[in-house]
Amino acid sequence: MVYEVTNSELYDRGGIEYTGDEELIYVTYKVITGRLGGQSEELYPQEKQTAISFGMGSTNHPPTKDEVVIELNHSYIEIEWWTKTGEYEEKIDLKVN
Repeated sequence: MVYEVTNSELYDRGGIEYTGDEELIYVTYKVITGRLGGQSEELYPQEKQTAISFGMGSTNHPPTKDEVVIELNHSYIEIEWWTKTGEYEEKIDLKVN
């Protein structure tokens, strides 16, 4: 996930890549970011698709840079995916460095 903050806008974009050996059957994800807004999607990946884009967004009148850093350090992504042999899930905490 990439977030860029200016005095007038907040831009975000991101994605994830599956590195497993099995073909993906189903993927769902939620980006939980509180006040910055969240997003979620359910996907049935195309054959041999391993990369999933979370898309791009823009917000006018963004919070300050310090507020964004605090918010993102309390944000996370929940991902669930299915293959032929099982169902899996993972939670990824976002951290600003």
